[in-house]
Amino acid sequence: MRITGTAPGVRFEPEDDQIITYLLDKVTGKDLPQNPVIDCDLYGEDEAWKELFVETGESELYFFTRLRKVKTKKGEMGCGGGGGGRAERTIGSQATWRSSKDDPIFLPGGSVQIGSKRAFTYRPNQSSAAARKKETGDGFSMTEYRLDGVFDSVATDLVMCSVRRKEGRASSSEIEINDASVPMAWCLRPCRSIMAQPMMGGRVFSC
Repeated sequence: MRITGTAPGVRFEPEDDQIITYLLDKVTGKDLPQNPVIDCDLYGEDEAWKELFVETGESELYFFTRLRKVKTKKGEMGCGGGGGGRAERTIGSQATWRSSKDDPIFLPGGSVQIGSKRAFTYRPNQSSAAARKKETGDGFSMTEYRLDGVFDSVATDLVMCSVRRKEGRASSSEIEINDASVPMAWCLRPCRSIMAQPMMGGRVFSC
């Protein structure tokens, strides 16, 4: 994801542990600098997130979203985060995010787990092969990140997701930041040191 106000070719491409840092700060209520992570419901009836790919021309976008709780046989509610549980990932009656198994995320060095991630593929529910082919012309895949391990006690139903459009047109638009003096490190490596950078003007999509 390109961020304007920086040298050509500089893009927002955080590592897994850096994504967990973003999510931890969001969950614990810390102020985040202007950044390209979008607040949007990826599991609701409205698929507004699809329109953002059209608006931005990007092939990959980052989102904060909340898991939807489901009722168990005992009548209890699970949320899929904060120690497990179940989460509903159908999108209305139209589609489902189909998942693979979880993978742990560790701090650099590999000894302390700080989160987990899970890969998903967007699948429409239509039985018609023709309708399915039309819907998946621009297929989507997603990686969902959640707090886990040493951060399990503060985990909530809030997760951070990277959504990729498999067959989209090349990126042509940019998330706008109206300050040409944005520090290069702010865009190259979003990490803990970035949290100290001042807020900057611009816009972030929301839906």
